[in-house]
Amino acid sequence: SSCPEESFAAPVQSMGWDYHLCIRRLEAKDTWLGASLVDKRLLNHGHWPECAVVASLLPLQHQEGSSPCVVLDVGANIGACSLLFSRLGHPVIAVEPEPSNLLLLRGAVALPQRQQHRDALQSFGSISIAAVAVSEEQGQISMGRDRSNAGHSDVVRDSERARKEQTTPTAASAASESALASGPVVYSRVPAAPLDDIALEHVKKLGRHLDDICLMKVDVEGASALPAFRSAKRLLASPRLQAVSFEYVPSDPGHTSELLHILSANGFRIFGNNGGSSFGPLEEREYRASEFESLTERLRQEGPLGTTLVAWRSAAEAKRERNGN
Repeated sequence: SSCPEESFAAPVQSMGWDYHLCIRRLEAKDTWLGASLVDKRLLNHGHWPECAVVASLLPLQHQEGSSPCVVLDVGANIGACSLLFSRLGHPVIAVEPEPSNLLLLRGAVALPQRQQHRDALQSFGSISIAAVAVSEEQGQISMGRDRSNAGHSDVVRDSERARKEQTTPTAASAASESALASGPVVYSRVPAAPLDDIALEHVKKLGRHLDDICLMKVDVEGASALPAFRSAKRLLASPRLQAVSFEYVPSDPGHTSELLHILSANGFRIFGNNGGSSFGPLEEREYRASEFESLTERLRQEGPLGTTLVAWRSAAEAKRERNGN
């Protein structure tokens, strides 16, 4: 198996499709890999429902003779959504800088995935992994990972890192005994780049163009949220990009109403999305620019859970925005 030590290949099913991911073993909580709520949920339930909700935003079917559009997955984690998009036939750019999640993501992409007999012509789309954090400038940044939940990783200041540092410069050294530590936070130094640059580099690796990206999923912690949208000017101006699904947690610094205004300025309409649940904090309707501040304040009061919002525009709206009309 291509899965790293202290993990295993686990079957996942979503939208009627099967694929495999590399998931942490329960015993990994005492190793450098640590634990993850994402892995536990996949292990217990065999799927990640949010991925199917995002995938429902994809075009219903490909026109005959045309190539499926590209999906940009920012904050891919161990690949639960990236592998689903790929299983549906879409090329994927999977952006994941955190070393432990990245190790598992690479393992999953290298796994031999079973071709389902019901649609022998539906092959997996190619996945290009971008092992880089999103930033407004090229460079290097520090990340901190909660050892008890690898999904909780974020950019940290060097002064905070210096208080108790554990360096993991490469995936190989990270997996070694020398990378183990007893602290609750694992610190890493990772490359960083603007989202436009990341997308341009990796869409070329897929043999496609920036205008082929039709869906963007953004699931990042607070300090990375604003840089992701601020550094995506060309992406957001692309007429093919019709949907952006993004985690919005205003109690987390960095998730501010500026995100909503950036999307609105590019012709997107903002919708509440509770993933089909009747227990979500928002009505599933459009929220206009005049409501962005009150929406943000309401979600801030919800605490660390927040919600997922969807930004949507039609191709015609995108073209009008690009032409300045």
